[in-house]
Amino acid sequence: MIFIIITTQFYLADGYVQAIALEQAQTQMMTLEAQAVLCAIDTLLMVLLVFLLVTKIEKRNFQWSTLGLTLKSSSIPYFVLGTFLGFLFILITRGVGLIRGTIQLQLLELEEIFTQANVKFMILFFMWAMLNGFWQEIVFRGYLQTRVVERHNVTVGILTVTIYFILVHFIDRQLTFHWVLAGTLLFILISLLFHQTKSLYLVGAMHGTINYLDQVTELIGLEWISPMSIYWLDNIILLGVTLGVYILISFLMSKTKAKSEKKLSIK
Repeated sequence: MIFIIITTQFYLADGYVQAIALEQAQTQMMTLEAQAVLCAIDTLLMVLLVFLLVTKIEKRNFQWSTLGLTLKSSSIPYFVLGTFLGFLFILITRGVGLIRGTIQLQLLELEEIFTQANVKFMILFFMWAMLNGFWQEIVFRGYLQTRVVERHNVTVGILTVTIYFILVHFIDRQLTFHWVLAGTLLFILISLLFHQTKSLYLVGAMHGTINYLDQVTELIGLEWISPMSIYWLDNIILLGVTLGVYILISFLMSKTKAKSEKKLSIK
């Protein structure tokens, strides 16, 4: 709203009448350049919101570590790992789609892919996707999940935040049952990763990369040729298997850690 009001004033100063100035401002807001800037502002505002909640409402000392945003030696490796996991998720998902015939690949020449317009889109959309992924993770994983887990337990924390995250997405889009199911599995996986690593760099990069590649892959000639319900069945199968493997590994790791701590206590 602030962006539209300010932009409208600029158009009015250029001699546009009120109705046309407002229309131009609304059109301008929908451009990718404006969305990237607005997403950067969103990120700053969400950090400020969390800061105020912690310091003014909860009366606690604000620490970046509670959000998983402490700058340390593992921050860059976690960011790279998150980007890799997001890339791997999209790669395998699209691969399953190609094998099952739900997606087809139309081979394009490099000059068709790397046009000036496409390169500009990929750069700006990368900025938007990463910032969008990070501010959502700051609020939902860094703050809300941490607080609910602190008050109740890991299961309640993860499920509560996942359900709330899905409900929020109903505000700006129509979600089918398949989207909800696949999204729920994905958000549970991301929540588990955050709980295990306490790194927002990991889950923020993974979230942003998935958002980014989910759109950008269309530029290289990948096209859905089957109903979206069938396509998202691929995602649901993949996420279910991934989630199961993660839970198994996490369980084995916790058992190993418990045994090690028990041995140390005996000594």
